[in-house]
Amino acid sequence: METIATNPNYWDCECPRDYIHAKATDYCSDCKTHQEDAPDSREDEIASRLKCDLCGSMVIRLTCCPCGCGIAFCDWCSRTYHVEQRRGKDA
Repeated sequence: METIATNPNYWDCECPRDYIHAKATDYCSDCKTHQEDAPDSREDEIASRLKCDLCGSMVIRLTCCPCGCGIAFCDWCSRTYHVEQRRGKDA
């Protein structure tokens, strides 16, 4: 049986998208999941996320922006920026 590596600094809610949350966030208001009732996030899924330029933490929350881009929000340092701009540089 294959072992799945998880990261205790992040957890998964029940949302079909954008389900990875930093442990600093204890509740997902979209799906109403509490951190203590949810599993730790998989390392491979965390690694596919964006990283914050300011603090290096994973950027895990995306929302819609009026211009059509996504807005990334870092749960650790509260920095926001356009996702499409970042993906163009880092992808």
